[in-house]
Amino acid sequence: MSFGSPILLWGLLAVPLPLVVHLFFRRKRAEVPFSTLLFFRPHRREWAMRRRIREALLLALRCLAIAAVVLAFAQPLLRSGPAFLGGATQAVLLLDDTLSMDRRLASGETAFAAAVGKAGEILDTLAPGDSAALLFLSGRDGIPATRDLPVIRQRLETARVTGAAGSFAAGVDRIAATFRQSRESNREGYILSDFQRNQFPKGTVSLQTKEGCRLYLLPLPGGEENLSLDPLIIGTRPKRVGTPFTVPYTVTNHGSSDRETTVRLLLDGAVAFAEPQMIPAGKTVNGTFEVVPDRAGSLAGAVELEDAALQCDNRRDFAVTVEDRLKVLLIESELGNRARPFHFFRAAIDPEPGAAVNGIDTELLFFDELTARNLREASVAVLGNPGGMPASVAALLRDHLRNGGTLIWLMGPSDTAETADAWLPPELAGWVGERKNTAACGITFQGGLSELNPLIQRELLEWKRLHTFSRITQGSVLAETEGMPVLVEERVGNGRLIVSAASMRRDCGNWPELKSFPIAMIHWMTYAARAGIATAEAVCGTPVTFAAVSPETDALAFKLPDGTLPHLAVEGGKAVWTENWQTGVITVDGAYPRLVAVVPAAEESVLATVPAGQLKGRFSGGDLSVLKTETPLDAQVAAARRGRDLSGVCLVAAVLCLLGESVIAARKR
Repeated sequence: MSFGSPILLWGLLAVPLPLVVHLFFRRKRAEVPFSTLLFFRPHRREWAMRRRIREALLLALRCLAIAAVVLAFAQPLLRSGPAFLGGATQAVLLLDDTLSMDRRLASGETAFAAAVGKAGEILDTLAPGDSAALLFLSGRDGIPATRDLPVIRQRLETARVTGAAGSFAAGVDRIAATFRQSRESNREGYILSDFQRNQFPKGTVSLQTKEGCRLYLLPLPGGEENLSLDPLIIGTRPKRVGTPFTVPYTVTNHGSSDRETTVRLLLDGAVAFAEPQMIPAGKTVNGTFEVVPDRAGSLAGAVELEDAALQCDNRRDFAVTVEDRLKVLLIESELGNRARPFHFFRAAIDPEPGAAVNGIDTELLFFDELTARNLREASVAVLGNPGGMPASVAALLRDHLRNGGTLIWLMGPSDTAETADAWLPPELAGWVGERKNTAACGITFQGGLSELNPLIQRELLEWKRLHTFSRITQGSVLAETEGMPVLVEERVGNGRLIVSAASMRRDCGNWPELKSFPIAMIHWMTYAARAGIATAEAVCGTPVTFAAVSPETDALAFKLPDGTLPHLAVEGGKAVWTENWQTGVITVDGAYPRLVAVVPAAEESVLATVPAGQLKGRFSGGDLSVLKTETPLDAQVAAARRGRDLSGVCLVAAVLCLLGESVIAARKR
């Protein structure tokens, strides 16, 4: 307990005043001589005992009344924590910087801007010698506990809303971890948030820390009307110059009233198309833009809509690779090879050499002609029934894979476990099994080729012979027949090795004779053309891993959506970008993926909050208070630190003592 006016406690010296007055005016005994006591009534001893008890009660009530009045004027304050013992204060601010905090309040400012202002008010309540720490609900780096409060203020001024989601359980754990390292006697945690429902766990959020910690909740809920764009599904396959592709979009109305908006398609920063849309309450509306690329290279685009509620979910960025034509390099062992491994394969993907009727150009080379430059310039390199090969060629192929290239291997009768181990990287030693006869039928595509399943008559395929694999290490099966792998993809260094268990000739089955063969081969080549590696999509706040193209690369240069150009160190051929807080397109040179479209967390677009009256039920542990954010915080925080004022209780006690004294004094003996 502490006192607002401790100097008035000197008034407690007046507490024994009734006793002093009583003793001062106490009647003394006097002896009076009488001739006889015969005519006096006898005095009953119990009456004297009652009178003494009555006087003692009157004295006690008068003393208590004086003490209660003095305490009331001294303003006694009841604290649940140890702050009344004195010492410094540590304030840990957990600032919600997730997407939903970009919502508008009734005042017109965003919830995040209001939270930053309230955080400044909290810092104003701290005295010299107090410390503070700044944490972010998204999980990005803040400021550890420090007595240099201007550093906290500077970080608040530069803080921005992210497109990420958050977790109150993780945020409160970080508050508790900061408290455990604190030596201050008064530890206060502040959560400034709109308290989105999706950020709470199923149970309560518990503050697991030692006694004497207080947790303050500052709710900043705004409107719940919001339009958002759902994630774009464009596909990772390379696009071709002059060939149209579609950009489908979906707009969702999360509010309770119909909304009208305009949806625009941006290509390389310029508006290409725009169309109005009416979105009914609680419904979604779909639309499509058609794009015809006019040049090869990377194409960065975005779909955006007009909505003032949340800016971050009004835009979805994407990035695609545009090819003039795919260049497929076909590699044979020697000119005199009678097997002709690419006879059907080349006719399927490039039936008129030089015309690129399917958007694919092929070039045939033999082992003695192959160079590293040939491999680098090709979109895809295909190896057909190589069997044994010179050591120089094996070294070229291994380096091509480790440096990020894609190699397709059509296994034929000349390929055995021994010839494969002679050129495959060491990590794939013993990977290839023997060639077996089979009578399997059909094929099922998986992963990036699964869209082929509804396009072809798969049940017509009949297989005669297939190579087997001893294991799948770091890759996946792209196609199988009756449980047997047909197409397998393995990661090798920074590249990909895609292997066909069949030679794609009639000695392995009837597929080259079917109409589905060219369709499947074209899809396979476009899938293999690095599309899945060159471009990618990541949710804001999640780390992104980049694989360096060259093993000599020790750092990667980035271009972020805001135009900044940071560098990231490469370790073990990879670099992990953890500061992924901006939505937009990240461009990286010398690595895969080269383009990353960073999109906002979709769950944050639903502006459903926990009402302030229900917040206490969502947290447990520590001393919890909900502050009013619509009024200044200095008085609320100061009152909370002082504790509960018991002046009124003391005045009531004084009145009760005086009433009791009056009743007892008025009673006849």
